[in-house]
Amino acid sequence: MVKEQQEKLIEKDSASVNAISPNKPAKFLKHKPSSGARKQNVKPDFHRKNNENESRWHGKCKWCSKQRHDKRVCPARDARCRQCSKIGHYAKVCITKSQTGCPEVAYLGVVQLESKNKTNIDWTVTVQVNHKNIKFKIDSGAHHTVLPANVFQNVFQNAKLEPPDKIQCGPDRNPLKTLGKFKTNIEYKGKNCTDEIYVISNLHTCLLGKPALLSLGLGPNLNSVCQISAVDPKAKFPELFKDLG
Repeated sequence: MVKEQQEKLIEKDSASVNAISPNKPAKFLKHKPSSGARKQNVKPDFHRKNNENESRWHGKCKWCSKQRHDKRVCPARDARCRQCSKIGHYAKVCITKSQTGCPEVAYLGVVQLESKNKTNIDWTVTVQVNHKNIKFKIDSGAHHTVLPANVFQNVFQNAKLEPPDKIQCGPDRNPLKTLGKFKTNIEYKGKNCTDEIYVISNLHTCLLGKPALLSLGLGPNLNSVCQISAVDPKAKFPELFKDLG
């Protein structure tokens, strides 16, 4: 009797163990990824970081034009640009240089003087341009000597013009229609100089610019002495000083 009960208990325990083991919940199982799967998961991240680094340093440095690098170690960090005088880059990569690749701007500014009696002075001078007499108006505010197109055609019929390398603007800073330029000799009272003359359409007066003026001795005399006389305000305005004690 006792033996039969022991056998039943053994069978019952065995059945309980068999019932639990095959149906063990999946959440209690640990799955180890295969070595191949681990490599596949790591490789994309590794290559992505490499690609980011390559793209970051790809090309040339915009401050020194060498292979791209961190600005903190750039050799041009403390260098002064010879093009724009700013610090932090070399002249060969200066954006000011590329932006000003267009012709340089020059200005004309006619100077008019008035005498004490309010009569305008005709400040003109006749000089020889390539051995031809031409009457110019002195323009100390002009960067260059200029001729009207009709004067150029009448006096220098066979002369060839070079393309202008500067934009000529009037006193109002509006650009003028420049047809070209030519280099020639200018003479005045034994003095001569070689200057570039710009030909401008619709210009009414020949203007002798500052470079030619200084070379020919027609510029302002900076060493001249002006006499200044003192004025006694009491003698000139006695009514203003009455009852002041």
